[in-house]
Amino acid sequence: MLRDDLYEIKEIRTINEFEFFYEIHLNKDTDIYRGHFPSRPITPGACLLEIARELMEIHEKQPLDIRQIKSMKFLNIIEPSVHPNLVFHFIIKERLEDQPKVMVEIGAGSEVFTKMSMFFAENVPCNES
Repeated sequence: MLRDDLYEIKEIRTINEFEFFYEIHLNKDTDIYRGHFPSRPITPGACLLEIARELMEIHEKQPLDIRQIKSMKFLNIIEPSVHPNLVFHFIIKERLEDQPKVMVEIGAGSEVFTKMSMFFAENVPCNES
């Protein structure tokens, strides 16, 4: 879980059950940025994906897995010292067998950094025998 280490939630805005926003603040002092990259820290794409999953779990009020990534476009890099506050804009496009197809746009002001389209599904623990 990256929440409270890499980022903290500053604000949640809900338009309706299908569209909502999370504003987060990136912690530029986390170990992730020391390794990615020491001379010019940037936010890893895998971390953006995990943040989106964690925020979607909060919205859906249940554990979720990413089942399929339809597209993921990195338009600009995110430097936490330049853009410490980001907005994750979620739009649930459809639900197939209770698996929401979600569009996520990550930005700051008028700048867009990443666009994603993916399917989520409930995280069901495996039964170990």
